Amino acid sequence: DQYFPPRLLQHQLLTNLGWDVRRVRWDDWAKLEAGSDEKRPYLQKLLEGSKPVGADLQDRPPKSPADVQKSLQNFRAMLRMTEEQEKAAKSA
Repeated sequence: DQYFPPRLLQHQLLTNLGWDVRRVRWDDWAKLEAGSDEKRPYLQKLLEGSKPVGADLQDRPPKSPADVQKSLQNFRAMLRMTEEQEKAAKSA
């Protein structure tokens, strides 16, 4: 949940060059089910309006190791489900 200095610097540089940088945190994305209709509204809300770079690039309070592990397990499960759906779509 921490914004590592190299990534923060990269995003700040891109913003200074005129890019509108938005950040999707992996754990927020993992909360959205694979193939769900929630992803599009999530991204649309993120892209609405113009926000200063500092508003979206702040660190969150650190999570406990158990919470991080649970989030990673959920994320891996989402990835597996997405891969299975893609394989099924290709074979159909």
